[in-house]
Amino acid sequence: MSTPDKTVQASVLLEKWQRHIAEEGESQLILDDYRDFGRQMLAADMPLKGLEVANAGLLAFPNDPYLQHAKGLALVRSGATIDAIHVLDELLEATPLDRLAETDPHLLQEVLGLMARTEKDAAFQATSTAERDTRLASALQYYNEAYRKTGGYWVGINVATLRTLLDQEIEAQDIAQRVYQDAERELTKSLSKASADRYWILATLGEAAMNLRNWGQAEDWYRQAYEASGKAWGNLRSTRFHLEKLIEHFGRDIADAQRWLPLPKIAIFTGHMIDEPTRLVPRFPSRLEPAVGQAIHGWLDENQIDIGFSSAARGGDILFLEAMQERGSETHIILPFGEDEFVKTSVELPGETVWTGRFNNVLKYATTVIRAVRNGTDQGPIAYEYTNELIAGSGKIKARELGTTVQGLALWDGQTGPTGGTFDAIHSWYCHGIDVTSIDLSSIEKDEGTAIRMGRVSLACEIEVVETTADDPSDVRLMSMLFADAVGYSQMNDREVRLFLEHYLPRVADLLGGFGSSILVRETAGDGLYLAFDSVSAAGQCSLDLAEMVESTPWCELGFSSPIRLRVAMHCGPIILGHDPITGLRKGVGVHVSRTARLEPKTPPGLVYASEAFAAFCELSSKLPFRCHYVKQLALAKRYGSFPTYLLRRLK
Repeated sequence: MSTPDKTVQASVLLEKWQRHIAEEGESQLILDDYRDFGRQMLAADMPLKGLEVANAGLLAFPNDPYLQHAKGLALVRSGATIDAIHVLDELLEATPLDRLAETDPHLLQEVLGLMARTEKDAAFQATSTAERDTRLASALQYYNEAYRKTGGYWVGINVATLRTLLDQEIEAQDIAQRVYQDAERELTKSLSKASADRYWILATLGEAAMNLRNWGQAEDWYRQAYEASGKAWGNLRSTRFHLEKLIEHFGRDIADAQRWLPLPKIAIFTGHMIDEPTRLVPRFPSRLEPAVGQAIHGWLDENQIDIGFSSAARGGDILFLEAMQERGSETHIILPFGEDEFVKTSVELPGETVWTGRFNNVLKYATTVIRAVRNGTDQGPIAYEYTNELIAGSGKIKARELGTTVQGLALWDGQTGPTGGTFDAIHSWYCHGIDVTSIDLSSIEKDEGTAIRMGRVSLACEIEVVETTADDPSDVRLMSMLFADAVGYSQMNDREVRLFLEHYLPRVADLLGGFGSSILVRETAGDGLYLAFDSVSAAGQCSLDLAEMVESTPWCELGFSSPIRLRVAMHCGPIILGHDPITGLRKGVGVHVSRTARLEPKTPPGLVYASEAFAAFCELSSKLPFRCHYVKQLALAKRYGSFPTYLLRRLK
């Protein structure tokens, strides 16, 4: 099996960073470690990990301009433009332009370029033409300054494009012609296809040709740039964005952008497992494996899939992952629980080790592997339902980051099934607005010499899946959880505790009253608050309302010696619902409750942090007034483990 160089490099880099932290500890890392890892993460198209490294480095080395620039770049690539502007303002306040020009002209060029890019991004998010043009003019000033101080074809091409978009055509073409000539000279110095600069030179030539209205040359250069890109999706997305703006400005066919610079296509997969030998009614007997593998390969080739999300059970999942990895594509694996337990329940066949070996191999070459919980078989089929939702949500998060879409592929026998099964996944994904193509297992089973039937799924979203009774605890439910804690409560004296009882708790109670029956579990202990919701929408809205209420209340005017600050943490997962025999109140317990509780102490006061699972479920829910933005891989309290963490914020 061939392995994708880019995927292996990313996996090795992530492993190296985690090992470095584990062996050295962050307190032992030197400045160059943070700079190098941050630069490598960004170069490997991992802006979220680059942001994590930059944040960690800036805690140890505040105001380092290289780490501030890396953080700003990571934020921009992650879509957090406003946050990036604040970071870059801090950089320029600590290290003025003149000093940067003296110490590192290249960094000056990078910083000015990034400042310009943030203004440019804000311009294209503007709601009026006047605001758009004002922002573009501001971006042009930064690019002009950088071009004047340092030159450089990549700065010049931005000057040319912005002048084109601002209808300054004569000036735009003059600069574009100079940039084109400079880039051609640079290209002769970069004959090696492995050169990291080659992509940007070719992309610059394409953009310069667009500004000069040489459409044929533009197409040729852009196609060469794509071939030289190594499918570095972050770089391609940036280049493609500028191309789309120029195509729109000139009134040309927007389809040219996809033909010249294709963006990655993402697939999520679900499918039946290979039958156990004792299965009475065959569904996916092992003799059908070659035909199924061929069908999966054919669909991936036809749809040119570059990134895939799946679990890793024997049969369909592993065949999909193997086909993806043979294509050199990214694979992201989500398991309902740890490997040992998963192998026993979903990989092994009696007396065989082949599937276990194939399972280990696809994990080895995966871009990422996520374990939904530490242990999960006691949760019954809901653990698999949870995994199906995480696969879809994670795929949609990736699609949003890259400006592309998600398709579903299913290996299905056409029958309804239990919670957490293949039909359950198909039904859920379809109702979340994801197009799902089904490989019809029954058409392969008949083996009549006809082509395997494949087609887009069409279902009624009110369909109820078959409930499984065996090992299906009825008191386990997928819920969104909130943990909150008032900072410094344990240091309050009796007078302030009385004020807390009189002023803080009634305000919280009033706020929660507005969410009514959507809160199924309500528990308090001192200043601690634990809530469980029946929907992501209610949970997210409540968490933000709660944080904002506490931040905006004038606590000192009410008699407190200092303002009350709140830490709020959110998570989503299966929990066990019951009743507390001591209080008589409904109670929710389980490993996911513990995970939420371990995230709360690590949340900065005044903010709402969310788990990767909560972020995935948010992505599946349409028209929510908030969104999750990646922060870092965070070590949770009480040595619970390290997990990706997101910041929950309202949409503006």
